[in-house]
Amino acid sequence: ALTTRGLREQDIVHVAEFIDRAIKIASEINASDPNQLVKDFKVNMKQEQYATKLDQLKEEIEAFAAKFPMPGHEEI
Repeated sequence: ALTTRGLREQDIVHVAEFIDRAIKIASEINASDPNQLVKDFKVNMKQEQYATKLDQLKEEIEAFAAKFPMPGHEEI
């Protein structure tokens, strides 16, 4: 799917970096309470320290993805 949108090797490395950052944030949230349930994890995601990181990552991903239009859906 990534190559269909025109991503090259270096772009895919960038995507992997986004995924790595997301996993690290999720690990931080999980480490705050290793016995938390999924519902607790979702609540903890909204804590300012995590929400700020997630919002920043989301903005970076959206800006990056905007450079690569989805075939057949140029308006997206």
